[in-house]
Amino acid sequence: MNENERQAILDRVAAFPYWYHRIELPQGVVTPGWAPRVPEAYAIPDDLSGKRVLDIGAWDGYWSFEALRRGAREVVAVDDFSDFLGALEDTDRRA
Repeated sequence: MNENERQAILDRVAAFPYWYHRIELPQGVVTPGWAPRVPEAYAIPDDLSGKRVLDIGAWDGYWSFEALRRGAREVVAVDDFSDFLGALEDTDRRA
C-alpha cells in the first residue's frame, strides 16, 4: 500500500464522527476509539485457528476483526439498528 492509500484510510477515519473501539487498520492506522480498555477481561481465546465465529451485536466490528486476527477461518457479523428506523435522515448515515 502506498502513502496515498494510507492517507485515504486516515481521511476516512477522520471523516467518521465517533469511534467507540480502537481498531487496527492497514498501514499502522488505528481508529481513535477508547474501548476495550482491557481486552483480556473478555476471555476470548488467543487462538481461534480454524473456528467459525458468529459476532452478534457486532457494531463497528472490533471483535469480528479480532477473531480474524486470532485465526478464525470465518466470521459472520450481525447487528440490529432497527431502533433508528424512521428516525435518521440519509445524511445521518455516514458509515
